[in-house]
Amino acid sequence: MLAVHALWSPGRGVLLWAEDGERPATSSSRSLRSARPHPFAAPAAALAALHPGKPATATLLLPSRPGGPLASPELVRSTGRAGPPRGGPVLRPWSVPALAVDVAELEDPADEARYGASVAHLRAVAALADDLAARGRVLPTLVRHGVAAFARWRPVVQGLDAVTFDALVAALPPVGRAEAGDAGDGGADARELVTDALHALTDTAVRDRLARAVPVDVLPPRRGRTPKQLPAAEAWLTALLAPDGRVGATEGCRPRSWPRSPMPSPSGTSTAPARPGRPARASGSPRSARCTTRPTRPRTSWTRPATAPAGCWSSCCRAAPTPACSCRPHRSGPVASNG
Repeated sequence: MLAVHALWSPGRGVLLWAEDGERPATSSSRSLRSARPHPFAAPAAALAALHPGKPATATLLLPSRPGGPLASPELVRSTGRAGPPRGGPVLRPWSVPALAVDVAELEDPADEARYGASVAHLRAVAALADDLAARGRVLPTLVRHGVAAFARWRPVVQGLDAVTFDALVAALPPVGRAEAGDAGDGGADARELVTDALHALTDTAVRDRLARAVPVDVLPPRRGRTPKQLPAAEAWLTALLAPDGRVGATEGCRPRSWPRSPMPSPSGTSTAPARPGRPARASGSPRSARCTTRPTRPRTSWTRPATAPAGCWSSCCRAAPTPACSCRPHRSGPVASNG
């Protein structure tokens, strides 16, 4: 019978891994410098038979003897358990097959496996997140990951909720924070780990409720066509209702106030940076036939000659095609004429 354990992996979510009582208890590898394969960890295929998910690998710091890691209290062996090591157990890194699963899998245990205390603890964290979302104890925010920005729902933990949160931090099992850091150091801080899990699970719970509820309009009705570049505030509000929360992820809807780097267009020409309030234009796209040139940046001030008709001053590119209509700058610069 498998003994299933759970942990929260920042950036990956809920990971399940298991011990198999039918596998050998010791490892043939004696290397102490790198993580050795866990000798009696169940393969990912065995876990996938119990819970659907994506195969992954985790490096865990587990109490060990020289020959291998110690078994958890939930593991049942037909041959009995080995005695404790003489000098006491030490923490050593072990590589285990894992499965990245949806948090809902914690509520659906399989009858043919035993589940450790870490599964019950993570289930309690998910229950707190769902309760906060149901009571509206959340606030919208904006977070950045590199160059990308995400709209997130963050929990508001106060009063009795803060007491519950502190209890979850104190009750975190050691195996629940056994994942080694990127530098191979010790496990994560319990409060930081539970905080990260609660934030992510609350955001997921809010989006699930919004997806099942009556459609919510966070913006007033728009008049006219939707611009290709949304204002930053509007893009953020739209991302609060999107599945992944990425700001500006909708096709053709990039926040207007963010910088845009040149990108290749489908026709092979480059896309010029958009001016404020105006969508980006490919360098190879045709301009109006009535405007032969265009002022280059830095932009200059323009005056209408006294002899030019009054109707041509609205815009050089929209002026009536008359020979007298021309624009001249105050300072030196290009001249745009209609002709």
